[in-house]
Amino acid sequence: MRYTLTILLIILTQSAYTLAAPPQSFSAAKKAASRIYADHQTTFYCSCDYRKVNGKLRTDLDSCGYTPRKNANRAGRVEWEHVVPAWWLGHQRQCWQNGGRKNCRKADPVFRQAEADLHNLVPAIGEVNGDRSNYRFGMIEGERRRYGQCDFEVDFKGRVAEPRPEIRGDIARTYFYMSDTYSIRLSKQQRRLFGAWDRQDPVDGWEQERTRRIAKVTGEEVKMAKPSVLSPAPAAAPAESTPYECGAKRYCKEMASCSEARYYLENCGRTQLDRDKDGVPCETLCR
Repeated sequence: MRYTLTILLIILTQSAYTLAAPPQSFSAAKKAASRIYADHQTTFYCSCDYRKVNGKLRTDLDSCGYTPRKNANRAGRVEWEHVVPAWWLGHQRQCWQNGGRKNCRKADPVFRQAEADLHNLVPAIGEVNGDRSNYRFGMIEGERRRYGQCDFEVDFKGRVAEPRPEIRGDIARTYFYMSDTYSIRLSKQQRRLFGAWDRQDPVDGWEQERTRRIAKVTGEEVKMAKPSVLSPAPAAAPAESTPYECGAKRYCKEMASCSEARYYLENCGRTQLDRDKDGVPCETLCR
């Protein structure tokens, strides 16, 4: 079977950075992340500019057309968001069962390392960080816009967040990296979705540069994204045998055939086509 192998590999010798070391706490990681983004002060989810004002990071909401949904005060500040939420990092661990995040910070060195992993931290508008909470990423039907021109949707009832297309690959590779590094379980559905996102949004220049800067902080050999080995790439075939491409279609009623529905589910991240999560999309078509 052929697989997507989106690998960003930067090899740095330990001797070049003998004094460097990964942050040992979330607090230290936030300070390091702020330095990494010093000349790239743009929020991850909404692409808003931000800058330091009186020692605090403040967002320029007009720069991206952001409209606060509910909490204008929190929308005005930048917070360091875990792409893979701290809850996901900890709830599978025994320390979480015995006292939650606070106890994990105190008792579990692996959790502390994961919580402080710079690859998993991005600058986000505070309100968006709060609204995303620990929700999983996915596709949301209807795309109700709650934040002005910011292309970020949250389904509070379904506990799902949908990011803009330009960062979906970044998110996918972060999930694969964190899963591989800290043995965080991903469902088959998540791996299928993130595999599609990985292919649709390849590594860009800033993602490479960010990885290099993290390497300078940690002093380690860095593999930003592991091979998406559970996400099969579309098999090579003559163009006429695969006449589909990822477009704007989102619903079963827009699909012309079962094969098209399968293509959108497996390659375009349209998980809403498989409502009962059995791997078969649009069952009125795929009977």
